[in-house]
Amino acid sequence: MIKYLTVTEFKKQLKQYPDTILDVLFDLYEPFFLCGSRRMAQRQIEEKTLEDHLNLKERSILISSDTDFDFYATHSKELESYLVSKGMTSATLDDYLDDEAVAVLSKDNVQVVLRKNAIFYHDVFENISTEFFFRYIWKSSPDFRLASTFDIRDIMNQLFKTARERNIRTYAIHHAG
Repeated sequence: MIKYLTVTEFKKQLKQYPDTILDVLFDLYEPFFLCGSRRMAQRQIEEKTLEDHLNLKERSILISSDTDFDFYATHSKELESYLVSKGMTSATLDDYLDDEAVAVLSKDNVQVVLRKNAIFYHDVFENISTEFFFRYIWKSSPDFRLASTFDIRDIMNQLFKTARERNIRTYAIHHAG
């Protein structure tokens, strides 16, 4: 079973960041989802045993108190305006500007990618293996020297394309006469 991690579920862990944009996100009704290295580090813990971690320590996705917080939500003009009114600013982060991103906002150590459809993005992101993330997407990975931020965008766009094609085929198979 996939665990859906929203900002609300992260509240206790983030109490160390009072009076930041995270407080604004906590108070919103809109669902925000955690992604990036913090989410993958959490998934890695969920998916591996202690023995796996001890044997693969050098391949672990590690986070620290300095690691940024990456979130995403479904875009609406109202949500974007509200976040801007709370001090978030438009960010030019090329690796976040894939085909599903509408806007990227940033403040403090927090980035929020407003997406065309957060549920679609969630389905794609949660199906990326932690090993694939480590090798091809995580910018702090020792393997990242093999890719650029533009490569991340291209990888994500290809994953979106594959997911769309698979969904279309699945729909056609289930609805064939």
